[in-house]
Amino acid sequence: DGTYPVTASVTTTNAQGETATAQDTHQFTVDESTFVTLDIVGENEGDFNFFFTEADEDIHFCGTGESGGTVSITLFNEEQIEFSQTDILVDENGDWEAYFDIMPEEEAEYNVQVSITDSVGNTASINHLLEVFSPRGEGEF
Repeated sequence: DGTYPVTASVTTTNAQGETATAQDTHQFTVDESTFVTLDIVGENEGDFNFFFTEADEDIHFCGTGESGGTVSITLFNEEQIEFSQTDILVDENGDWEAYFDIMPEEEAEYNVQVSITDSVGNTASINHLLEVFSPRGEGEF
């Protein structure tokens, strides 16, 4: 990644032997990377432990990434049951968010995979373990 100068110089000669030269320098940018972050919103923000307090509560994920990028987030539980959302657009401030209405029958762990593709095709990804707990402790919700 970075910005680099390129200088072009052109010299022409006409039929009378007169020459003219033009030269100009422009900057070009090489973009070979992107980034994505992940957080969970709520009273346990940042620790990736989610405690349900109501049966209809959503899990709210958020993060940052390169503005204009597209985020995909996938959750796999221990039985490889998958919940996913794709084509989440990173806004002009570099923020994204997703909500999941997950009501597992019992406490569970989810592998959370988040990936981003920026406007020029660069990709990045991260993984976190999310533990989901019942408000009543062990067992069913």
